[in-house]
Amino acid sequence: MAYEYTGIVTADLLRDVTFQNYIISDVLIQAQGYGNLNHDAIVRRWRIPGTYATIPSMSAVQVTTDLAELESSDAKSPDFAGINVQLKADEVKVAFSDESMMNQNIANPMELTRIDSAIGFARALDNKIATALDTTPQAGTAWNPASSSFLSVAAEATGLFGNYRISGIAAGVQAHGEIMSNLFAGATRTNMAEIRDGLTYLPGYNVPIITSTSLPQDAIYFVSREVPGVYVLEGEYKTRVYDDPKTRSTIMQSDIYNAVVGNIRQTAGDLNQGVVKVELA
Repeated sequence: MAYEYTGIVTADLLRDVTFQNYIISDVLIQAQGYGNLNHDAIVRRWRIPGTYATIPSMSAVQVTTDLAELESSDAKSPDFAGINVQLKADEVKVAFSDESMMNQNIANPMELTRIDSAIGFARALDNKIATALDTTPQAGTAWNPASSSFLSVAAEATGLFGNYRISGIAAGVQAHGEIMSNLFAGATRTNMAEIRDGLTYLPGYNVPIITSTSLPQDAIYFVSREVPGVYVLEGEYKTRVYDDPKTRSTIMQSDIYNAVVGNIRQTAGDLNQGVVKVELA
């Protein structure tokens, strides 16, 4: 049965473990609505216990083709490796003033602080993902929207991915505006672009174009989850409640453990096989 909150906060209620779990779970759920880059098209997520993890990785499996009758191939073992990662805490603090808990005529006093916590957590995670995308990406040719179609940029990125497919495109706000203008107006416009759930999907690739203020304004990142380009490791959380006499409030503090990792599989030049960065010319 789902936990039901009536809107009345008391000190005893704050110390209830079920209530604490309800609140922090609600913060995490709301955060998904505010974050842009923590999207299945951009990252691969992995839920793990504890604060340490090893991400398994291996080189591409070699395929031998066109074997004649009775002809065999040599066994080729891929190279296996592991990336050790430590999850660290993002901290969310929600303060409930003594007045808000004394006056029961105040409707749902924690709603605004809960939403603010969700926005802050989502923005912090977006910043981590943006940093991972911008760390050792492959470089595509700078794009001048006035002279070429964005589809040609996507085609070049597709070639850099090799056998992996593009799963999503992340863009800074200026670059996103140029992409939309290029797709929907002028000589380079296309009538095949589809909009679903508030996102534009690139024609011919069926991948969403996502904008984020956490990214450089003039940058575009083509991403492949198949590599993957970026891993988001979702860990555990710990909640504690304590009195703060200085502010005359009760603090509910939650430490949410996570990590964001990029460049898991590298090109011959040690660049991220799963991310291609293109800048506006």
